[in-house]
This record gives sequence, structure tokens and C-alpha cells, in this order.
Amino acid sequence: MALAIPLLASCGDPEKAEFMDACTGGMRNDYQHELCSCAYSKVREEFGDEKDMQRMMLNNSSAFMRKMQVVVESCQREVD
Repeated sequence: MALAIPLLASCGDPEKAEFMDACTGGMRNDYQHELCSCAYSKVREEFGDEKDMQRMMLNNSSAFMRKMQVVVESCQREVD
């Protein structure tokens, strides 16, 4: 779940840069970077842009968090 919050945010994409900074927590190892890149891509596929994601978080936060858990688990399996 820690990967999911804050939710959005590398080069040329300020939302991705923000997300990656929050997701990696300052750690710069390859595993963490791959995991966070995967999570960002899946989050964008699942929720669209940042406004859509914020709307989902506000209107149905429990469903949003369940979906985020699935994203994170999926990325962990892919990266491991």
C-alpha cells in the first residue's frame, strides 16, 4: 500500500516524477525503480489521468485502495 500513496505523480512527465519520488522513498536501487515504474504504468492504465484518480479516491476510497493493492501485487510478481 505504501506504493500507492501519494498516488500520482521521469523525465518530461511531472506526474510520473512525483509518483516515482514518493514510491521509491529516496531509494535508487533497480528493484525499487522497476516496481515503481510498473505501478505507475498500471495506475495510469487503471485510472486514467490524475483528476480521474482523485475523483475515484474521494468518491469510493475503499474500492480505490483495493484496486491499488491489486496493482502493487501484480507489479511485485512481474518484477520478482
